[in-house]
Amino acid sequence: MDSKKPIKFICSVKLCLLIFFLMVLPLSGKVWAASDSSKVAYDSIPYFFKDNFSGFHLIDTSLNELQRYNSLFKTGNFYNITGHLSLPSRNVFYQTRISDALTFCSTLYDNLYLNNNQTEFMHTYYPVTMIKAVVGSKKEQVVELLHSQQILPALNVGFKINGLRTEGYYNKQQANTIGFQTFASYLSPQKRFQSFFAYTYNRIASQLNGGLQPDSAFSYNYSNLSDKNLIPVYLNHAQQLIFGSDVYTKQVLGLDKKLVNHVLSPFNGTSVSLNKIAVYARYQEYFRHYDDQYSDSLYYQNYWITQQPFKDKLRAQKTKIVLSLFNTVADSPLEHYLGYDWQVGFENLDVSFKDYRKNYFTFYTAASLSKNIRNVVLGAEGKYYLNGYNANNYQTVFKLSSAPKKVTHWDIQIGINSAAPEVIYNYYYSNNFYWNNTLKPVQHQFINASLTRQSLGTLFLQYSIIKNYTFADTFALPTQLNVPLNLIQLRYFKVFKWKALRWAPEILIQHENTTQQYLGIPTYFTKASLYFEERIFKRQLWFQTGADIFWLNNYKPYTYMAATHLFYYQNKFTTGNMPLVDIFLSFKIKTVQSFIRLEQINTIFTQPYFYSPYYAMPGLTFKFGLNWMFIN
Repeated sequence: MDSKKPIKFICSVKLCLLIFFLMVLPLSGKVWAASDSSKVAYDSIPYFFKDNFSGFHLIDTSLNELQRYNSLFKTGNFYNITGHLSLPSRNVFYQTRISDALTFCSTLYDNLYLNNNQTEFMHTYYPVTMIKAVVGSKKEQVVELLHSQQILPALNVGFKINGLRTEGYYNKQQANTIGFQTFASYLSPQKRFQSFFAYTYNRIASQLNGGLQPDSAFSYNYSNLSDKNLIPVYLNHAQQLIFGSDVYTKQVLGLDKKLVNHVLSPFNGTSVSLNKIAVYARYQEYFRHYDDQYSDSLYYQNYWITQQPFKDKLRAQKTKIVLSLFNTVADSPLEHYLGYDWQVGFENLDVSFKDYRKNYFTFYTAASLSKNIRNVVLGAEGKYYLNGYNANNYQTVFKLSSAPKKVTHWDIQIGINSAAPEVIYNYYYSNNFYWNNTLKPVQHQFINASLTRQSLGTLFLQYSIIKNYTFADTFALPTQLNVPLNLIQLRYFKVFKWKALRWAPEILIQHENTTQQYLGIPTYFTKASLYFEERIFKRQLWFQTGADIFWLNNYKPYTYMAATHLFYYQNKFTTGNMPLVDIFLSFKIKTVQSFIRLEQINTIFTQPYFYSPYYAMPGLTFKFGLNWMFIN
């Protein structure tokens, strides 16, 4: 794939933006010594919040996990990765949710695909700009630019640009991605009216080499090859282009008298409406184009493949409108008041696969109730789809938790949901791959509990019963199990401190009740950081130096089918049971953060390792990263 011209153009735009913001946004204004030694304008401490006023948090200027710049390796995540960061990945922490269309296409790119579901709006009095850049020794370049400012006392606007370019560590892995998001929020002076808007565009262009061809059925002996680009791959002509747009808006209007001196303290406001009505509207579109000459027949050994060039297209478009009546603030009910949220919604879903097209109209209703009773919060949620692709699907959750801001916080949830499989599991049409299925909804019954205490860490336990589990089988064809799966999941995280020494273990234990291990997930996985943390030079320079250690047991992960864009079940390829070690040095002074990182130290002494079958991870790699925040 020849993408030199688009790559040069994108790099030039990024360079111009960097120079512009370096010139026009010098640090100035009153300063304040924050707990992490940052110095920012006192009355312009920028923070993020969601459109229901939950999730308030400051821009992160700490060193916590700075070296893990990629979201795939952040706390709470683990993925089967297919070679490098711009290729699809599969989250091995199983969770079920109501789904439709081609949602899986974006979740396969959790680290790249900007999503309006996760939009966080900013509030700041002065223009704020944050520049992030990472450069790797294997021709990997990552750039992120974030800017937000208040153009009117009640109106904040901003944008985010993400870009990644890599030629890959092995043959046929070139990729170039770009993501753009703009957002705006209006909060009226009396907080009686709020308006939110976001627009997102993503474009991912990449080559798919299908993985490395082994010397034999079960070995990878490439020690005699000094150039990894000489290692043979399964696919020499496959390439894909993914792009999509997402437009979203939400209007919230207070209906009754104002309550004085209540919640919403992050805005320093003095009043807020109790009962509100909200109108939510969203339009999404997703496209995937895949090209291949199919000259590598061994890769598609389960199919009859034509010799003609193969061009496949997937498309999904969805329009959604929701009307909501509620009285919750900051995502929890006002003290001593009953909190409720009632919704009615309409969706129009238009899906096509080359020679197949289908349009679905769906109506649904949802409600949630919650009540504070002294130190306990009771809650219940329900959602039901009346018609369309998700007809008769539902979800119900009952919650019991301790009141917020307690030293020890606990939470218990019991729920059940019924979700239609992704459309692609029922319908797929191309000139080589096609099926027409009528699959049952996937049912997920669960009970989970979490316990958080600063001195002890966070513990999460969940037991699930999964019926009609839907997946692609060993022939990469959609199928459903006729027996239920039982799954137990345990997660634990804590940062232990002793003087300047830090140890941050995260442990994930999962047990599936079948010998076939249909979920394709590891039984045991751990990520641990062991490092020193100290402040020097009159406590102005904050640094961390240490190692990240990853380890998981032997297991048989899903493998990736490039043509259909699906991960599918296999029981021959085993990976894991090998520690992976990265060492790093991170430092911060004022609003500048940076890190130096050596990844895959262990590959100096070992053969290539795999998170997904045949897709080898890079060997020893050097990374340098820089985060710089400007407040004008």
